[in-house]
Amino acid sequence: MNDGLESLRRNLADRYNRDSIVSGVLMLILVLMPVVFMLFSLLIDGDQYYITSYSEYTGYTVASVMEAFIILVITFSMYGRLIGHSERDIEWRESLISFAESKGADTSKLRSRHESIMKKEHFRMRVMLIVLLAVMVVLCYRAMTVDGYDSPDRILMIFVPPVLGFFLTLPKNLFFPYRHEKRQIQFTEDLRNALRPCGIDVPAMPRVVKHRNMFTCLILLFITFGLYSFALMVIMFKSMNNHIRYQHEYEDRLLAHLEGRDGAFDYSTDENGLMNRERVMPKPLIIAQLFLIGMCGVYMTKLTGTTMDIRMGMVGTTIINDVDVELLFSKTMVLVDMLLMILAIVALIGIESGRLTSWRKVVRSCLFFLIPTLTAMFIYTGTSYTNMFRPSPALALVTVYGIILMMVLSISIRRYYTPPGKEMPGISSWIRYVFYGELFPSDRKRTLRDLIERWFS
Repeated sequence: MNDGLESLRRNLADRYNRDSIVSGVLMLILVLMPVVFMLFSLLIDGDQYYITSYSEYTGYTVASVMEAFIILVITFSMYGRLIGHSERDIEWRESLISFAESKGADTSKLRSRHESIMKKEHFRMRVMLIVLLAVMVVLCYRAMTVDGYDSPDRILMIFVPPVLGFFLTLPKNLFFPYRHEKRQIQFTEDLRNALRPCGIDVPAMPRVVKHRNMFTCLILLFITFGLYSFALMVIMFKSMNNHIRYQHEYEDRLLAHLEGRDGAFDYSTDENGLMNRERVMPKPLIIAQLFLIGMCGVYMTKLTGTTMDIRMGMVGTTIINDVDVELLFSKTMVLVDMLLMILAIVALIGIESGRLTSWRKVVRSCLFFLIPTLTAMFIYTGTSYTNMFRPSPALALVTVYGIILMMVLSISIRRYYTPPGKEMPGISSWIRYVFYGELFPSDRKRTLRDLIERWFS
């Protein structure tokens, strides 16, 4: 069917691979987890956890490290999804311009608006955030494995990269959803004016994002000693989520309208007067979200036990039975647990997006969660401290495989992660997809930048 809408259909089919919807409430819970963990450390016997000459505790060290790292990963994900959505919208606008040209419309104003938007939407902090993340990995690892790196001044240094990243990207993360939506609305108004002479009448995109005042936000940050940043994070996630969700709904109706289907924009509205959305996350995915949060808590406690062993020279026993090898193994497990926690955080960030890669990250996170458990069973026997924080192998196996079976067998979940217009593959294809390949190969060539953005979104 050659109706001038081929590029628009391709763009809409690929949007769930490029637009990220993230729960601000879940991210807030994730950020508060290390704080709760630190408070819990106050309730237990301090002498048992005393490890350094600075009168610091392992629980505090691990909680500080994880807090700083989580903040930076979330900051990167917020910034990265702005980039992904902006780049998809470039192709979206170009496809609509091509359609208007195919109908003989004057597209000079549309092209001018499109070029103006591209000049205004630039992202210069991506490389800096990647560098900050790399620095954070090194600082966090040394804080938990090198003696003296958990002193008060060094712990404060760990918070420099996340605080720097948060405030440098704050203007973009806070204002982009509103400004971008305003520009998109102007473009759709120009599209309506361009298509009217051709006998095609399309409504403009609805406005859903509220404007935020930077001065007010800074004042609130100051008078709350930075605590308002938690609420601000939820606001930033919610603003972009609303824009993406309602733009998707508008795009579906716009495509149907341009295809000539009657009543495409005859929609019902919600309590806020906005169009009802047809695509919502299945309830079973809430179980997966809660499990990933619990998984992050388990990694945090395991890091505490391993760090404590290293500090006190009480490393466990490996099958090789050599002290140097056992110390190296303990330090390696710190790095492994950190990387697995990152994987769990990334899976949690993208679980609501309806993105296929997010589905795979959830299943892979569950499978990788078994690695430390199986290692402790067959290769490494920790000391009393490490074993104190090791989950029951039987409980871990039952829970993990329960989540995996739910993700693979649930029809509602598989349908949610199947792109609109595509036929849902069989269970065997989904199982194969966990390990390699793609369920729906994309014609768009993936670059290294795409891979980095998909990992953190």
